Amino acid sequence: MWTANGVQLYSLTGPGALSFLHSVTPSDLTLLPPFQSTLSVFLHPVTGGIVDDLIITSHGPEDFYLVTNAACKDKDLAYISSNIERFSSDVKHEVLTGQGLVALQGPLAKDILTEYLTSMTGSPVDLSKLYFGASIFVEIPPLRERLHIARAGYTGEDGFEISISEKNAEAVTRGLLGVGSTGGRIRLSGLGARDSLRLEAGMCLYGHDLDDTTTPIEAGLKWLVGKTRVMDGWVFLG
Repeated sequence: MWTANGVQLYSLTGPGALSFLHSVTPSDLTLLPPFQSTLSVFLHPVTGGIVDDLIITSHGPEDFYLVTNAACKDKDLAYISSNIERFSSDVKHEVLTGQGLVALQGPLAKDILTEYLTSMTGSPVDLSKLYFGASIFVEIPPLRERLHIARAGYTGEDGFEISISEKNAEAVTRGLLGVGSTGGRIRLSGLGARDSLRLEAGMCLYGHDLDDTTTPIEAGLKWLVGKTRVMDGWVFLG
């Protein structure tokens, strides 16, 4: 199954990137290995209400990749901009425009993506050890692009989220559909299908189960609050 996700992508780099993220989220990111992701939330000051939920991927100690909800992009950008000011000399914040994110989800996702990548790179690609929450870059010579591929998704199934430039989004989509057409292994579907699947899996969705007045504790997401941060008395908004 193929789903198109409504998301906004950001890059945060610099010696103050980790400190900034620790100031606006309750997560402990110090133990997040390179190319590993975690769910987190931006929090309002004092009330602890959730500005938005997001996926944070570490690409290194001073390099982070963020995925937020496109429906909240104006609010998120204002929130980031207002809170990053005191870190401005140590953090470079970039909105990744011209980028899309598509999700290949389901029990056959690994096989289909492996076949596609192998055909496009000209050499075998092994995704068997790319475990859930991990990501890699894969160079696609015919497209002159390096795809960011994360084993993740919001359907409760196995699958992958693929970050693609606007110019190559259709080509990659058609390529995956072509590979998956053999045996009817792939179908196009939209956010409505994603929403029904995340309900079955008990996953929260911003605007329904999460909002500006809901705290992580009330949302059943207290596991996002790093125990080490609470015990060490680290300060974060909310």
